[in-house]
Amino acid sequence: MEGHVLVNIIEFFNKNTKFSRWQCRLEGAFRIYDIKDEEKQKNLFLYYVGAEAYDVLCDLCSPESPDSKSYATLKKLLKDHYDPAPLEIAEYFRFHHCHQQVGESIRDYVANLRKMAATCNFGQFLNTALRNQFTCGVRDRRVRDRLLEQKNLSLDRAIQIEVSMENATN
Repeated sequence: MEGHVLVNIIEFFNKNTKFSRWQCRLEGAFRIYDIKDEEKQKNLFLYYVGAEAYDVLCDLCSPESPDSKSYATLKKLLKDHYDPAPLEIAEYFRFHHCHQQVGESIRDYVANLRKMAATCNFGQFLNTALRNQFTCGVRDRRVRDRLLEQKNLSLDRAIQIEVSMENATN
């Protein structure tokens, strides 16, 4: 990329976005544009984090400047700031209290459960935990009662039952 001008390889970081996901996309842009030089990656990172995150980074690096730090150090500083490691018990509590909201589609509800479960450390019990919370949290009591009658219920089967009952009602 020597001698080329890079324009908008990625949007500036927005603190409403998960930093780690934005960082993954930035590094994807580095691969697309074949940017392998760590110093160039660091400089682009410092540019694309935007003014607000750059100010935060300056505060985190103080009394030194971000320019004096390695790219890996800068990434870790912002990741720890914007995406701190969650407290497993608090995440489990939120997951356990997740119920389908009025107007929320079943697909959106399942996606929300999966998102919450990602930080709960369920390990090999993930599908069981998802099935259980799906069953307990589904809004329609008739569906929940039907799910509770099923033997060897899987998450996929629970979703299938809910969708078919919803379609039969509409």
